[in-house]
Amino acid sequence: MNLDKTASALKRINRLYELISEMGEASTTEQDLLKAYVKDLYKAVADGEELSVSDTPVANTVAPKLAAVPTPPPVAQPVAQPAPEPIPEPEEVVPEPVVEQVAPQPQRKVPTAVNAELTELFQTEKISELSDKLSFSPISDLTKAMGLNEKIFTVNELFEGNNAEFQNLMVALNGLNSYDEAKSVLMSSVATKYEWSKPGKMKKARNFIKLIQRRYN
Repeated sequence: MNLDKTASALKRINRLYELISEMGEASTTEQDLLKAYVKDLYKAVADGEELSVSDTPVANTVAPKLAAVPTPPPVAQPVAQPAPEPIPEPEEVVPEPVVEQVAPQPQRKVPTAVNAELTELFQTEKISELSDKLSFSPISDLTKAMGLNEKIFTVNELFEGNNAEFQNLMVALNGLNSYDEAKSVLMSSVATKYEWSKPGKMKKARNFIKLIQRRYN
C-alpha cells in the first residue's frame, strides 16, 4: 500500500464530503469528483499488492452417533369426514392499469478517456517575462477573482450554462492545497464532461486553467 497516495486521497475525500455536507446536496460534478477520489484511494491501497486466497485448513469433524430410538407402534387415526365443498363466488374482473409509455430522455455521452489535447491544456508554462509574472500573481479566493461578464462568458463557454455547477466547483477548488490536486479534479470532471479540448473551447479553457493555477502560486 502506498501510504502517501492513500493519505492524499483520504484528504481529498474528506474535504469534498465536508463541502457537500455544508451545501446539503451534491451536484453531478461533485458526485463525479467523489467517484474519482474513491478510485484513487483504491489504487493507492492496492498499489504493489497481489490479492491471493490462502488455503485455510478445515478441521474434520465427526458427528456423534445417535442411539437408536425404538419406533412406537402405530396408532389408528379416526377417519375425518370430508367437509362440504364451498360454492365458489364469481370472480370480480379488475381491468389492468394502463401504463403510459415514457420515451427515454437522451443522455449526454461523457467521454471517459483523457485525450492528448486535454492533457496539453493543463501543461504549466515557464514564466520568464516580468509582465507574465505579474499576470500570474497569486489569487486568494477564486469565487471573487472574476468579473461578472467574465463569469457569464466562462459559464456559457465551458459549463454549457450550468452556473450552479460552476459555483460549486470554484468553492471546491478553493479548498484544495495544490495545482496538481486542482488539475486532477478538473480533468476527471468538467474538462472531460464538457469537452474542453474542442477547438472552439481550447483558448477559453486555457485562460480559465491559468486563473485556477494562480490560486496555488
